[in-house]
Amino acid sequence: MARDRDAEGSNVLRGTSPPGVDDQLNAAGSKIMSMLQQASSLTESRTRSASENAERLSQQLSVARSRIGDLEAEIKYYQDRVDRAEQWLHRIYTEIEARFPASHTGATLLGRH
Repeated sequence: MARDRDAEGSNVLRGTSPPGVDDQLNAAGSKIMSMLQQASSLTESRTRSASENAERLSQQLSVARSRIGDLEAEIKYYQDRVDRAEQWLHRIYTEIEARFPASHTGATLLGRH
């Protein structure tokens, strides 16, 4: 194997390759470069798709959080109404107990005769 310098000063191997090997190397190198380009394109496409999905999901999450906030406010509203209704029922019950004799009315109100 002889080493020579080419016109640019790089070391190259001369006279060591059987006929057709250089063509095979060039074909293999070209094929590898083509496969790398395909992999790069596929990766770029998948990355773009993943980013679009992440953006869409982020928007859906934002809408869901907003809806949860609305529902929590609505729950609070109805809990307050229930509390007020219970207070009114207690007040009404207390008034009935105070205005009517407990021995006769209490038994009737409770369904006892």
